[in-house]
Amino acid sequence: MLYQNKCAAGPALGATGLLTFTGVLVETAMNVTFPTLTQRFAISTAAVQWVTTINLLAIAAVIPASAWLIRHLAPRRLFMAANGLFLTGSILNSVAAVFPLLLLGRFLQGLSTGIALPLLFHLILSYVPRARRGLFMGLGIMTTSVAPVFGPAYGGVMTQHFSWQGIFAGTLPVILLSLLLGWQALPKERPQTSPGRFNWPALVWLALAFSFLLESVSSGRLVLQLAGLLLTAVMTGGFVRLNQRQPLLNLAVLRNRRFAALMAGLLIYQSLLLSLSFVLANYLQVTAGYSAGIAGAFMIPGALAAAALAPLSGRLLDKLGAGITVVAGIALAFTGLLLLLAALPKHQLLPMIACHLLLMTGLGLSNSNLMTCSLNALAPEQVTDGNAVINTLQQLAGALGTAAAAQIMARCQTDLGLESGTAWGSYLTLSLLALLLLLSLVNAWRQPPRTADGSLEQTATAKPSQATGKQTESGS
Repeated sequence: MLYQNKCAAGPALGATGLLTFTGVLVETAMNVTFPTLTQRFAISTAAVQWVTTINLLAIAAVIPASAWLIRHLAPRRLFMAANGLFLTGSILNSVAAVFPLLLLGRFLQGLSTGIALPLLFHLILSYVPRARRGLFMGLGIMTTSVAPVFGPAYGGVMTQHFSWQGIFAGTLPVILLSLLLGWQALPKERPQTSPGRFNWPALVWLALAFSFLLESVSSGRLVLQLAGLLLTAVMTGGFVRLNQRQPLLNLAVLRNRRFAALMAGLLIYQSLLLSLSFVLANYLQVTAGYSAGIAGAFMIPGALAAAALAPLSGRLLDKLGAGITVVAGIALAFTGLLLLLAALPKHQLLPMIACHLLLMTGLGLSNSNLMTCSLNALAPEQVTDGNAVINTLQQLAGALGTAAAAQIMARCQTDLGLESGTAWGSYLTLSLLALLLLLSLVNAWRQPPRTADGSLEQTATAKPSQATGKQTESGS
């Protein structure tokens, strides 16, 4: 245990969960507003996606510092800083009259979410007994699996009946409630560990690597793309070298092949969630001709299914193991995505909703369990570092997915016109996502144990030599 005293686990997790849920919710709530924002600020589809991308970039940049921050600062102080950043960003975005001010607010909100997200899972891993960890991890993962799906529905309603600024104003009561709960419930004592010095140069190099990679994906010119990839490679090499001297992210966890393989499935899911939200929000409004409210409400049935299954899937994992919950879930998601791709050209809401519902059912069944299984593959002392690596790469995957989808759609719109380009850009993006899900399905079929809770616990309590990628046959 990092702390001497126990916290009020329920209210503490509730406060941190509210802040994290709201941060992730707004990520995709803005996707519905993109057609409105392109007209309001006179910008292109490729430019407007930075409303989401800069938020994800901020999250990805600050999460690598999460392990050090959690070891250095009291949970309550860390939570209050995150809450203050989000409040400031929401206020700025509520009154933003120019595009740069909107981006600044989104950046501050990204910093907040980047602090709150790993803090939430740290509290679960620190205070929830292992026997109930699957259930609480299922509840915690709802912030990253369900909130992105509820986001378009919330954004569509607010945009249609109020304005896009109302998306941010509407979050203020929730954040204030989170603030009150967290102040009362979160532990205020500092961890009983020595955090060491923080490796700021490595963080700067990593943030630059992420930025150049995203700019490369977002750019429509080949020269800029190649230059961005070259600079990404240089910055990544610099980060790895600086990180070896004083670890910012414990990259040793990637030597655990089971952890790395299951994490790859999580990254595909994160990219799928955010790029799919972007694609469907634009397709339904621009090509199919539905309103922002309908485009947002389209996501609700799938969101409810994923919300209901997230905690249930954790309980199934505790009882049945990963073989059924993970593999079957990815297979359902893959089937739903293929059916959705076939249903889109007909523009009929009910068949499209049914396909999306099947996709989200599969995601709800397997997403949280992928994270639990990947962390269970590590030794207990590596879990915090593994959590930081997962959350960092998840945000980068989401940003890359959104940027790539926006670039594909922008290119198609330039070549084919707004309506037809949006349609063909959507079909192409969904086809690529289906291919990624198929690869994830094959990978998951090879990785999870076929037995119940006992096999999972063996990987979590393995000897240090086993936890670095040399597990026994039952754990690999």
